[in-house]
Amino acid sequence: MVPPLARVQLTAGAIESAVALARLVLTLQDNVGRALDRLLANPRHDFVAVRGQALVGAANTTVSHKLGRTPVGWALTDLTGNDATVRRISWDATSLVLRASAAVTVSLEVW
Repeated sequence: MVPPLARVQLTAGAIESAVALARLVLTLQDNVGRALDRLLANPRHDFVAVRGQALVGAANTTVSHKLGRTPVGWALTDLTGNDATVRRISWDATSLVLRASAAVTVSLEVW
């Protein structure tokens, strides 16, 4: 035979504490949600890194980025070799075309 469930008596103070805790948890969830929404709205959070890409000086080099969509930005994260300027000529959903003023090896982020 199963014993009867014990009665639980809640005082007004215990109920108020539980309600206050529930409000606190909901506020915390809202704040975390808003913070994550701001982070996820930044297109730079979804990027690919391209490491050790050789660029021929004074010529266009096509670089596969594997982002799966047309990028909205890119950044040079490392440059070794000659002192050079690197600029983007074009991009699409599979690659970007870069041109360096001198032969260099670069690493970059594409987002």
